[in-house]
Amino acid sequence: MTEAERQAAIAAFNRDEAIYAQTRQRAEQAKEEAKRARKEAEFWQRHCRNTKENTPEEIKIHCKKITRQKMM
Repeated sequence: MTEAERQAAIAAFNRDEAIYAQTRQRAEQAKEEAKRARKEAEFWQRHCRNTKENTPEEIKIHCKKITRQKMM
């Protein structure tokens, strides 16, 4: 293996490592965002269950609406 080939292999490896690190970071961010959204959805579901709406059907509709709005 010549020095040029060796340098090219090292550069390719470093480039691949950088791409992998970026991908891993994006995956961690997505995971944290999903966790945060899940917690917020659980909060709103609890909030909906604890409200004094008229009928169980109205509670169900109201909760779905609020949860959908908060998830967007």
